[in-house]
Amino acid sequence: VAQSVQWQGGSVRVACRGADRAPLPTVSARTAVITLPLAVLKAGMVRFEPALPAKGRALAGLETGQVFKIVLRFREAIWDDAEFLKERRGPSSADRGGLNFLHGQGAEVPTWWTTLPVRSSVLVGYVGAVAAEQLLAEEPPSRLERTLVALSEILAVPRRDLEDQLDASASHDWRADPFARGAYSYIGVGGIGAPRALARPVEGTLFFAGEATDGPQIGTVAGALASGRRAAREVLRVLK
Repeated sequence: VAQSVQWQGGSVRVACRGADRAPLPTVSARTAVITLPLAVLKAGMVRFEPALPAKGRALAGLETGQVFKIVLRFREAIWDDAEFLKERRGPSSADRGGLNFLHGQGAEVPTWWTTLPVRSSVLVGYVGAVAAEQLLAEEPPSRLERTLVALSEILAVPRRDLEDQLDASASHDWRADPFARGAYSYIGVGGIGAPRALARPVEGTLFFAGEATDGPQIGTVAGALASGRRAAREVLRVLK
């Protein structure tokens, strides 16, 4: 686990500790790509020596949002049954292929997707922002119960039937994860230039990547990937 980043132009030293909190050998390099999650950076969990006041100003313009995401594996994919789809989507449903996305307006967990084009008995549920925070405040058994109620409403299937078919479930609370402290980034009021400022390299030595540094795609996996490619190009230009 990184503890501090000591840097000067053309030199970086990263102090780390192990899971047992014992110090590990210092990692030294010509450059470093910083990909820490936004909330970890804002909390100052990794010290930069000397400090980076311009990055602090950029961080002030960005915020962290929360997500509740749950993966449910059932014994059977009842939503793939032709009659099931016909009853819910009409006679022409057979011509539309399998079920990709579901959205239930007003449901506590309103957004769902399957694994198509790979067929499986897995559904993924998703909700963000305030609704996610309310679910995350519950204990895991309560979260699962409320999730099944929401899915029951959307699929028009009795909750008990879903529970009987449920084989396994998994979710993760990024808010409570000390290495994430949140699920995604977004631009705060007055922070329109913050992602670009956060992404700007420091003296050809420190480079920054992660979805928080990609303004057009902030908060997305696509933004994270694009920022990694951008940072790699920046490093290569310096090292050539």
